[in-house]
Amino acid sequence: FEIKEAHPDTVLFFRMGDFYEMFYEDAEIVSKELGLTLTSRDKKADNPIPMAGFPWHALEENLKKMVTRGYKITLCEQEQELRPGAKLLERIVTRVYTPGSLYEEDLLEQDKASRLASIIIKKGIIGIAIIDVSTSEVWSMEFRGTDYLNQCSNELMGWELTELVMRKNTANNNNINSIISSIEVLSTSQHEISTKKSIEFVKENFRLKDLGSLGLDDSEICLDALGLAASYLDNLYKNEKLQLRDPQLQQEEDLVTLDNTTLRNLELIKTLNNESEGSLLHSIDNTRTWMGRRRMRNWIMRPLKDISKIEKRQAAIADLIRSNRRLHEIRDVLKGMRDLERLATKLSYGNISSRDLVAISIALEKMPKIKNILLQSKNLFLLEIGADLDLLENMKLKIKDALLDEQPVGIRDGNMFKDNYSSELDAFRKNVSNGIEWLQNL
Repeated sequence: FEIKEAHPDTVLFFRMGDFYEMFYEDAEIVSKELGLTLTSRDKKADNPIPMAGFPWHALEENLKKMVTRGYKITLCEQEQELRPGAKLLERIVTRVYTPGSLYEEDLLEQDKASRLASIIIKKGIIGIAIIDVSTSEVWSMEFRGTDYLNQCSNELMGWELTELVMRKNTANNNNINSIISSIEVLSTSQHEISTKKSIEFVKENFRLKDLGSLGLDDSEICLDALGLAASYLDNLYKNEKLQLRDPQLQQEEDLVTLDNTTLRNLELIKTLNNESEGSLLHSIDNTRTWMGRRRMRNWIMRPLKDISKIEKRQAAIADLIRSNRRLHEIRDVLKGMRDLERLATKLSYGNISSRDLVAISIALEKMPKIKNILLQSKNLFLLEIGADLDLLENMKLKIKDALLDEQPVGIRDGNMFKDNYSSELDAFRKNVSNGIEWLQNL
């Protein structure tokens, strides 16, 4: 009951042995959404308790279904060890899953970003922060002037948000409610933190002594919005340290902000019938990776305004088109590459499988060829990208030296590491294969 009271707007997945159980209203919700059988506890009581459950190995599948539909899930697990003086293992909340807080590749749509936004309004100024947890990217911006409400609404629309977080007083603001009603967002949440603590959180989390290094020293409202979003995520992650890149301050003159009517009538990513096929994105998308597909989607939704940046991008594309051989070579290298952006984020949280590590190694093996192709160009932008491309040779070798090319589905299946990688592991393997003899010699 205490755990549910602490997370009232979430569905509680409570671990009991090899099952996750839900009770009361939560049981009724998951029964409907997941097609689970609704049973009851204390059936002979006057008011039996509704309950439903599923086996532990179905957690990921059911998490994705629930969060995709806009639900927030509190995950309660059993501790591994008894606390001093305790006779029973405690149950603790290990993570709260919400639509905008996901970094796990298997819980996300591959071709879409999963973005959380925070919003703050003070004295005719609005500050917002956008975080894509799956890639660790962060943006912040402010709006002021007579048309600031429409500017904010149009900006948020272009980000295709999955969750919007705000303070309680902001949620009660009529102007903010009109903005929320004008955009498509899967979930809204509330989080309380003072402005002072919010800004301190930004300094600590991004390890900053000078806010001017981010260009945010003149915008307290941007800092506050950033701290609100980041501290909200930090609160959801419990024991995981929040991993974010330095924020990018977005200026109004950088990008074209498209309103809802324009987005709809131009059929940029969906047709008037709400279908992807027939949209601009569908007609020009020949990308080889999920990273490229998301980047193109973002470019279409938020086009450049600066003519020099547009010409720089066009010149690079023209150079690749003119050099048909290099274009086909780089497309062949990219074919089949896993989602490095999201794999890198999983690695930063220490929540990664051996299969994912091998996928990173395979991607890194392709980097020298990609770098070489880019450095053959005469285009300055492509040359700059090629020069900045870090081959991460040590990481690649570390993975290759340790792990077999073929990895098991789960860690319990074993057979992950190569022979001679660890003398201690080799000794254990030998003892297991010669178990009877080993036991006799104890």
